[in-house]
Amino acid sequence: MSEDVLLQRVVSSLNGDDEETPSITLHMQGLLISGEMIGASEYLEHLAEEFEGAPGELLKKAAEDTGAADDADVHFIHLADAQFFDIEGRPLPSDEGVLWRGRIDKVDSFFFGRLSGEGDDDDG
Repeated sequence: MSEDVLLQRVVSSLNGDDEETPSITLHMQGLLISGEMIGASEYLEHLAEEFEGAPGELLKKAAEDTGAADDADVHFIHLADAQFFDIEGRPLPSDEGVLWRGRIDKVDSFFFGRLSGEGDDDDG
């Protein structure tokens, strides 16, 4: 499957940019993933905060190197506060969002905006 060029360009524009980022919902192989888009360096910085010592320092260095890298070859999308939903929009068991990284070539479709697991609309 080829990568979505539009999504690739949006992700590329986020890398190295600390501006406000959009919410997005991705459809990937029967799963919906909804969160705040972040650049690769910000993803690595957040990940580094989870580790102490050498792993954290390596991730911080990688974040610095990523910010200076050429973004022409973007293959991953990064989300902060990501939550997961089944194809009908029901939240999967977790109240907390997570830091998430996924391959752009695995995204079937997407829309800007975020799903919420709070409350169900009952038309019945």
